Amino acid sequence: MPTHRLISLSALLTSLAVAPGCAFSPEETDAESTDEDAAPLTFTATPALGSPILVRDPAVASTVTIQGKLTRLSIGRASTTGQNGGNRYFVTGSDHKLQEVEISATVAAQAGGFDAILGRTVAVTGSTYSARGGLVATQLTAPASAVASLASLVSGSYTGNKRWLLIPCSFTDLANPTPHTRAYFEGLMGNTRPGLGNYWSTASHGRLSIETTVLDWQSMPNPASFYNLQTSSEKLDDLVNDCLSAAFVGGANVFDFDGFALAFSHNLENQVVAGTLQTPERTHGFSVLSPVEFSHQASVARAMGAGIDLTYSGTAALRFDSPWDVMSQGFALSPSGLSCSSLTASFGCGAVFPAAEHTALAGWLTPSQILSVPTNSSATADLDFVGTPPLPGHHGVIRVPIDATHYYTIEARKQSASTYDAGVPRSSLVIHRMDVSPLPDEPTAQQITESATRLRLVEAPAPGVTTWNGGSRLTVSFTPQATGYRVVVDRLPPPPPPPEPEPEPEPLDCWDRCRGPAYKCAQICGDY
Repeated sequence: MPTHRLISLSALLTSLAVAPGCAFSPEETDAESTDEDAAPLTFTATPALGSPILVRDPAVASTVTIQGKLTRLSIGRASTTGQNGGNRYFVTGSDHKLQEVEISATVAAQAGGFDAILGRTVAVTGSTYSARGGLVATQLTAPASAVASLASLVSGSYTGNKRWLLIPCSFTDLANPTPHTRAYFEGLMGNTRPGLGNYWSTASHGRLSIETTVLDWQSMPNPASFYNLQTSSEKLDDLVNDCLSAAFVGGANVFDFDGFALAFSHNLENQVVAGTLQTPERTHGFSVLSPVEFSHQASVARAMGAGIDLTYSGTAALRFDSPWDVMSQGFALSPSGLSCSSLTASFGCGAVFPAAEHTALAGWLTPSQILSVPTNSSATADLDFVGTPPLPGHHGVIRVPIDATHYYTIEARKQSASTYDAGVPRSSLVIHRMDVSPLPDEPTAQQITESATRLRLVEAPAPGVTTWNGGSRLTVSFTPQATGYRVVVDRLPPPPPPPEPEPEPEPLDCWDRCRGPAYKCAQICGDY
């Protein structure tokens, strides 16, 4: 009998499941419904670990109400446009189990809208289920107490002391069920370079500290063959739930942590899934990793970056091909995809720093370290290298507004073996274009997917080039200095053309110049 999942993550694969060195290929997120898929469901509790919690019963046609706190899973930066706005909603019971619910903006308005109900205890009523397993809400109510506004739960910054949890989960029926030791993971996530605690502390100029607790290997409750018989979405859902459940049974409350990663002992069909999970307590970073990913510090850094809510980047939508950003190709694979641009001693490929705009959006630069140059103005600035705290009076990024939803960013990068930027192509000024356009109320799947790559690489001038012409009255000139570049951004209108000279008067002829009597002028100027 088909079953429903506790947490359904298959739609994340559209924009977030990317294997290193492989071309990106979006997958369909919703299977076509069948008559059985449209059948109503009832809930049957089953206590055994790994057993289905929700059971489809086509014979029963009834309206169902589920109750718990409303949580949100976000792909990229959060929006409040409803189930189709890039977010997915779940009801979380007291046992922290998640049941997906499909909530339209119209239904959410019954209780005051998404801002008013996120993090509150709600009762969701419906009688049908979507293709991916969410109860389609027809009615939603929320008590008047315990209000937790969206503004109090979500901010644009990611700073301070954060606690992460790494859960290794093992298929004990397969060979090599523990490919790495607990000590390996502790070093990978630790605060000694190139550990990721050190990486994020350095990238954030000390404004972010991540301490990771690593569990012992948790045995999956079912053999690998059990999951291999399932569809892709069912497989991922059960893997996540069984791994999380094993951690809960082992005494770890996953939702007490700011972020968590599930590291499986064998490569999954989708090698990495990453994003954020919004619960009533906080926004959690979240990732699912295979050995091909957690064998490389850079790949885990990028997955954590998605959990920190950093946008992806590339030269175009869905093209993760920028070597200047950990959130793109900058997880240090060479252009051929066969070797690392930067190799660590123990943890595979090493990550380059995040693009400077990430540091600004995450709150790792102060407002005085971010320079904006509006139209009809110019500015000269000392722009320090990414990964180093800007000196007093210097800047970490320059923003050049284009219109209401787009702007250029200018940053300085230094290729150096002594920093995480050992893997960038060269020392250079780098220009990106940022798109902050909101998704429409009813975006298409393609619009949601393309919004994952909001930061677009525009230019990294070749060695010896000292000027970039951005068009539309924008010129950037730069000269290297010890800490970065001296940058001049010129957005002034061109000077007005010089006034046209006054036309010279026609020269006077002889008669005009003659002041004597006419007969005298005739003698001088000739016949008239």
